[in-house]
Amino acid sequence: MKKKTILLILLAIGCVWFAAAEKRTVPFKMLFNHDGTYLHTCVHEWTDQKLNAGEQLKASVREIAATGVEAVALSAGNGEIPWWQSKFYPDHWEWNAQYTGRKPDAYGRYVMDGGDMVQDFVDVCREQGLTAIMSLRLKDEHGVGEKSVWVSKFFIENQHLRIDDRHAPIFGYRGLDWMYPRVVAQKLNYVREWCENYDIDGIELDFMRFFPFFNEEMTSDAQRRRILDQFVEDVRKILDKTARDGKRRYLGVRVPNRLSMYKRFGFDLGYWDQQGWTDYAVISPSYCSQVENELAKFRAWAPDTSLIFEMTHCVTRSTSLSWGRPGLTGGDDYQVRFMTPERLTTMANVAWERGCDGVSLFNIMYCRPGKRKYGQVHGGNYNPGDPAMDLFPKLTDKEWLAKQPQHYWINWWWKSGYFGDQFVLPVTFVNLSEHTFDLDMSPPSVPVKRAVLRMQMVERTPKLGWEVFVNDVKLTPIDERDELFSDPYGGFTGHIDQYCAFELPPSAVIDGQNKIRVRLADGPLNDQFSADLMHLEVALYTD
Repeated sequence: MKKKTILLILLAIGCVWFAAAEKRTVPFKMLFNHDGTYLHTCVHEWTDQKLNAGEQLKASVREIAATGVEAVALSAGNGEIPWWQSKFYPDHWEWNAQYTGRKPDAYGRYVMDGGDMVQDFVDVCREQGLTAIMSLRLKDEHGVGEKSVWVSKFFIENQHLRIDDRHAPIFGYRGLDWMYPRVVAQKLNYVREWCENYDIDGIELDFMRFFPFFNEEMTSDAQRRRILDQFVEDVRKILDKTARDGKRRYLGVRVPNRLSMYKRFGFDLGYWDQQGWTDYAVISPSYCSQVENELAKFRAWAPDTSLIFEMTHCVTRSTSLSWGRPGLTGGDDYQVRFMTPERLTTMANVAWERGCDGVSLFNIMYCRPGKRKYGQVHGGNYNPGDPAMDLFPKLTDKEWLAKQPQHYWINWWWKSGYFGDQFVLPVTFVNLSEHTFDLDMSPPSVPVKRAVLRMQMVERTPKLGWEVFVNDVKLTPIDERDELFSDPYGGFTGHIDQYCAFELPPSAVIDGQNKIRVRLADGPLNDQFSADLMHLEVALYTD
């Protein structure tokens, strides 16, 4: 009897160990991040139908469901503003109208009339058979420094807790410091309210909008990590406590695609994975899509968490005309180079080849025309249109993706990414200088008939004596400077005199990291001359 008892105990321990060791998978390979705001900032087929905010949300989710998307993560009110019937923060819209002197927007009017966009979201996801995730932006800073509908009463009443309390510091430093328990508690209250009152499938914690979460001069690495670890654990406990019918609710995190950022900002995905808290992690470039990835390192660090590779609506963006300039409130008045079909399929192919478990689409609907003062949202002056939604079902078809022509890029962003770690361009060349770049490529499974490398300078430049090598193979200059593939959007492409191009022998391209060395071998003999490289791209043609 004693032996039998011991055997049963050992068997139980073994079952627990196996359950803990088993990889935590999610039932979707394509996730759509729905920020909610694109309903009213972009033009859609339902724009003129006079639908209320809830009806527009449902229409948008039905549109998404028809494209093969399996899960939707809704960011309700930027994680600050209740688009639902909140008991925790019931008086926002009345308070905000008094504070700003403005009437409530379409979302506010809907909620004040009794509408509930979270319930609408859950209902339409159930109708369409989609996984319903609520995405909580943990420190969104849109509207901070202005009398905006996006500013909460909690934020205004706690100005002394801001990381940087100047009028408009850069994104990341405008929000409240998570060193203070009340700031963390406010976010947990939103999580608790969603989990207790709605039949959602999970919560996604969006750490990308916007880190850092702490005043780094006032906290240590260990303090930052400890606070965020406790927060993630508390969210996991709420999810488990409120789970319905014994079904695990998913915990996702949207986190940076560069591991070099993690220690500094307190993100310990490996520990969260080890503790069994996280089910999936969206590996995010933040705003501009990047082919470059560290998926192998993430997989080793967090082996039991599903890795979702994020793609966005663009690959490069320009400076803003109004941001940081007092008196100008143009919003997103800048240009972007959009994600074309070839860029989408190329990025998805690399993600699958490097071991991701799924792909995510973020901001993808901002290809559509905008309705704002400056005539555009995210580059809309350049006749944008719908994203390549016909391709969405193909983005999980590994065999099909591997046979497509490919379009790779190394990109530039006007802020050089968060804290300079994300993007390697722009770089400056003077006469006889050179720079080396890495570009992760996974060539097609079918023969590549031709390959071209193209470079774009910040400004129009004279014809220069460039030498370009790919894996030590010297390329031949060619006089073909047009777009490498048809671009249905045309945003932020510049002037043809900013470009130069080179014939790339297909055999020079390898599966993995490709070394690209660029040298300005013959430039003007002028100490004042320099050329700034802002965009480098490679096309692999299969037909």
